Order: sequence, then structure tokens, then C-alpha cells
Amino acid sequence: MQIDGKSVAVAATCILLGLCCGVLLTLFLVPWGAENHTTFDFLEQKNTPEPVIGTWFGSTSFAGIFTLQSTLVFYDDQSGNVVYELSSPLVSVQKTGFDFTWEKTDEQTYTAKNSVFVMPYSLSDGKHTLKTILNPSIIGMSDLDVLSIDLRYVKQNAG
Repeated sequence: MQIDGKSVAVAATCILLGLCCGVLLTLFLVPWGAENHTTFDFLEQKNTPEPVIGTWFGSTSFAGIFTLQSTLVFYDDQSGNVVYELSSPLVSVQKTGFDFTWEKTDEQTYTAKNSVFVMPYSLSDGKHTLKTILNPSIIGMSDLDVLSIDLRYVKQNAG
């Protein structure tokens, strides 16, 4: 069996295309600077939901007589809502809430915002606690005689 020049050219072209495809796949599938990652780590990370997504509950007391309870929900489409309920033996229960959009601003910091407020939230305690500092005037309770309220949230069904 004789191999002619045309067959050699076709074989060489196939080998060259295979090498080029292999190089391109390697470049696109392995993230730059990922010394300790497997080839498909970045695909797994993309599908991992942000730890902030879910329902969070918080409650705090201040000024000796007020209790503020809050339910905070972060959805995976980067929307959310929050409901605040202020109670005291001196006044009737006041309830307010807002819808917002959120974005990740740092490794464990998120910002919720709408036309009324911009509120930073940070994860702590191994991502089981969400913290923020709330200015009462932001939620329409400007008659409260406090400058800020430290709110800590715990995730519902956190494991």
C-alpha cells in the first residue's frame, strides 16, 4: 500500500486541527491562575447559589421598651424584600416593608437597594449570621429616638 502526498496532507491537517482544538479547550476550560482547581471547578461555582439567598429572621430590643422584628428574603434573581415590625407596650404595632434589588459587593458583603434606601449586609459566623446597621428613618420610623439599630439575622433552616 502506498501513501500518496494527498493522504499525508489530510492526515497532517487532521492532527494539526486536533492539537489546536485541544489547546483551545484547555485554555477555555481551565481558569487562569487556578493552581489547585480541577478543570470544571468554575462550572460548579457558577451553579452554586450565593449563601445569602433565602429567608432570614432578626429581632432586637432597644431603648428598653421597643422590639423590632424583621424578615428579610434574598431571591436568586437578585431581588428581595424586607418587612419590619416595631412593637412596644406604649404604641400599636407598626409594620413596614420594601422590595429591593441586591448585589454582591465583596466576598461576604451584599448591598440591598431601592429608591428609598441602600443597605449593606455582611455574612459572619461561618455564613450563618447576616448583620446590618439600620437607621430608623430609612424604614419610615424617624420618630424613634435612636440613631441606629444593630440587626442580626439568622437564616431559616440554616444547617
